[in-house]
Amino acid sequence: MVQIVCSLLIFGSSIGYLVLLAKLKQNKLTEKVLSNASQLTFSCYLLSFAVYLLYCQTSGMTVKN
Repeated sequence: MVQIVCSLLIFGSSIGYLVLLAKLKQNKLTEKVLSNASQLTFSCYLLSFAVYLLYCQTSGMTVKN
């Protein structure tokens, strides 16, 4: 279950960033918005990955599982 939630969070934040990137035209305000969006996307990715790794460590996951 944790793997699915983390994967959806990573996928959703990446798709949201790409949609925002395609929607906005280039100007000063756009650069600021995209900068904030990319920081949020990267933070979601790292947080989801960290939660997943923590889950794997605490649940006794092995290479066989």
